[in-house]
Amino acid sequence: AAPTIIADPPVHASVVVHEVFGALVAVLPFDDFDTVLDQCNASRYGLQAGLFTHDITRILSAWRRLEVGGLIVNGTSNFRLDHVPFGGVKDSGFGREAPRWLIEDYTVVKTLVLRGLSIWGDSRELPKENS
Repeated sequence: AAPTIIADPPVHASVVVHEVFGALVAVLPFDDFDTVLDQCNASRYGLQAGLFTHDITRILSAWRRLEVGGLIVNGTSNFRLDHVPFGGVKDSGFGREAPRWLIEDYTVVKTLVLRGLSIWGDSRELPKENS
């Protein structure tokens, strides 16, 4: 199918409120960046977000506030690297895709803290240097 751009659809249109997998983008105008972030977060989905800007303040604000698995700035969502986790939040799945993250999904990480002990032994037991 040919790529499709839908300009200014109603905010409750299916292409706006549901995840769309394919060559389609809905473009909605806005006047207030905070309102846009709130509208994005109102969605039950949260796979990826895209932002086209060179304004670092907007980038960091979107990264902090958006409830998504990843934010792509000035690029497309098909940008993938094996060592970079990919996945969503809310109804956009769980966990992360990528070798490291898949291994962690099937592994239980435990921490052991030994205070007052050392794997190197007690300092009183260390051999004295010959001087």
